[in-house]
Amino acid sequence: MDNVYSTARPLRGHIRLALARDLAAGGQTQVELADKYSVTQQAISDFARRERDMIDAIRDDFANEFAGLWIARKEARLAAYERDVDDVERVEGEDGVTPELRRVKQAALRAVAEELGQLPARLSVQMEGTIKTIIEGIDPMDVR
Repeated sequence: MDNVYSTARPLRGHIRLALARDLAAGGQTQVELADKYSVTQQAISDFARRERDMIDAIRDDFANEFAGLWIARKEARLAAYERDVDDVERVEGEDGVTPELRRVKQAALRAVAEELGQLPARLSVQMEGTIKTIIEGIDPMDVR
């Protein structure tokens, strides 16, 4: 069995959450979970130790499907955006700024403003029908 829980190959989000929820729920041994996820028992043990905080958060609020997911918390998302902007600004200070980095920074700043309700979310409006234009005071036959 491959150890897919090593730092060399991180878990996909939905598998990581499923395993963390299984560990938080209890009811299955690490050997049973290892069989379920096709890994070794040691991999499950390492994951449980490494992700202890996430598993505890899920256990404390098990009914909440978003428990343990940092990205579901507004303050955590804002902190991630802030870290991205800080990284871009550090590179800007080293004269390594590119148009792509500027776009990353602008996108992060815009996302934060939207998250905080400071900008309205973008809307797409679709309309169907016919437009009829009436020009008063002009004979349409004169416009030809």
